[in-house]
Amino acid sequence: MNTLELFGDNALSPPYLSALVVTTLHVLLLLTWLFCLRENRRALHAADRADAQVDPKAPLTEHAQFVVGVVELAANETHALRVTIDQLGEDIPGKTPTHQWTENDRVTDARPFYLKHASGERIRIEPHVSHKIVLVDKLDQTEWTVPHFRRKRAELTKGETVYAEGSLTRGHDPEAHQSNAYRGAGSGWTLTPKDNTFHFSTEPLGQRHRLRARAFARAIRLFPLVALLALAPLSTYYARLINGQDVQAEYTGQRFWTTRGKNNSITEHFAVGVSYTEAQGQVFAQDLDIDRSDYFLLPESSGFPGRVTMDSEGAHRVWVRFVPAFPRASVLGRGATVYLFPSLASLLVSLCAMGWIYRIHGHRRWYERPLNEQGKDSLPKPSGEVFASDRK
Repeated sequence: MNTLELFGDNALSPPYLSALVVTTLHVLLLLTWLFCLRENRRALHAADRADAQVDPKAPLTEHAQFVVGVVELAANETHALRVTIDQLGEDIPGKTPTHQWTENDRVTDARPFYLKHASGERIRIEPHVSHKIVLVDKLDQTEWTVPHFRRKRAELTKGETVYAEGSLTRGHDPEAHQSNAYRGAGSGWTLTPKDNTFHFSTEPLGQRHRLRARAFARAIRLFPLVALLALAPLSTYYARLINGQDVQAEYTGQRFWTTRGKNNSITEHFAVGVSYTEAQGQVFAQDLDIDRSDYFLLPESSGFPGRVTMDSEGAHRVWVRFVPAFPRASVLGRGATVYLFPSLASLLVSLCAMGWIYRIHGHRRWYERPLNEQGKDSLPKPSGEVFASDRK
């Protein structure tokens, strides 16, 4: 008596193909988790290196790269440094209304100012329009009086502690005290740009690296749950792999029926009946779905006439991957196979997880990217806020 090896509809057969797909999903998730571990470690090391470069109380020396001090305004100046961003707002129609703000323009207004060092000495900084200026600060000022237009601003204010990167030298200072006259009239400490770029930060230099490390640490903690969600659709495959056994089941007949969808589309369903008797005498009888092409290899039946028989002898046994602990996970064929749609579901969740990690990896703060923001519901009414410098 022949025993046919058939497979279920949309099963990834032969079994080694299922094993390859599932192994690939495991490897992708493992590599993503290892990537999080590496980036977290790199960010922590970068934070430590950045903080180690700056000692607020270190004596000022020629060509020092970093200095720390408190902002003081230069004579006759009303401010030190401002970055103002214009945004245009628009409603996004849909079932659930949303709105977005898109950056339209960005203006940096830099004036001469001083940083007062812990030693009491002042460092003059004179930004020029040709210099590139990077300000790491909070966008904590807003001007919004027109419905579809608003402005946001970050500003170095008098009394703020600032970490500055450039090149420290002795140079001309029009406000130099007479006590420094022995060094030359109008001479004092000045900070010039490094590679034509000034960096100013109101937070410790390692802070942005710590924020990145914190995000990856959170991803590391949550990733086991994400991986569990990604692999949950493969639970029946694991049951077949761990608890399944290949058995020769009795073939009890063909099953064929159709269902009609919402669009009057007709879907054909193919199945075979199998019966298996365990050593303990317990009988399991099930209908298992079958691949359409394999269905046509089965004996003719009144339920679906005119099909090709298996052979002249008429086989009456089929291979079944039987799962004693979970019979509903049993499928046609030998070896553990996984179905296409659970595999795609696992792949989709895995890709979403990798996309989430990519967003963490590629996240940029407002000073490194255009300030485009989205919000729920339609655009609210203007808040009436104005910049602090414009308040009367």
